[in-house]
Formats: sequence, structure tokens, C-alpha cells
Amino acid sequence: GLGEDRRGDKNEIRVSPYRLATHLGVAFTTFTLLVYNGLDLLQLPNKEKMADLARSLKAEGGALMKRARGLRAASIGLSGLTFLTALSGAFVAGNDA
Repeated sequence: GLGEDRRGDKNEIRVSPYRLATHLGVAFTTFTLLVYNGLDLLQLPNKEKMADLARSLKAEGGALMKRARGLRAASIGLSGLTFLTALSGAFVAGNDA
């Protein structure tokens, strides 16, 4: 895990960017899944109310549901880009500028 290239007399510890990126990716994924499960558990008492609301919105017209699906897709895409940005930061974290 730790690099052997200590660069002279400096006592710096070097870590492979690949291992750092893997560790960061696993940490972000674990955190995301924990938050998702926690929010799902908090929603349990309101699941029936949310299902009734979704049925009534579908009955009124699909335009609002279409916009909601678009917003959901955009937020998932933005979350993915944020994840990739953080992961790419791990690859340059160990580089000397």
C-alpha cells in the first residue's frame, strides 16, 4: 500500500492514487447507501400517504409526474457527476504540483 519512493531524506509517506481512489469510492458508496436506508426507514410511517398522493397525481394528469421523473433523473445524474469529481480528486491528491 505505501510507496517505497521516499524522495531523499524527507519522511513522507506515499500512498498509491489507485488505492486512495478505491478507498474513497467505497467510503462514498457506503455513506450513500446508509443515508438512503436511513431516509427509507424514516419514511415508513408515511408510505401509505405517499402512495395515495402518487395515485392522485397520476389520476390528475401525467405532466406533473413527467416533470418529477425528469427532476429525479437530473438529480441522479448530478449525484453521479459529483461522485466522479470526488473520485478524480483522489487521483491527483498525491501528485506534487
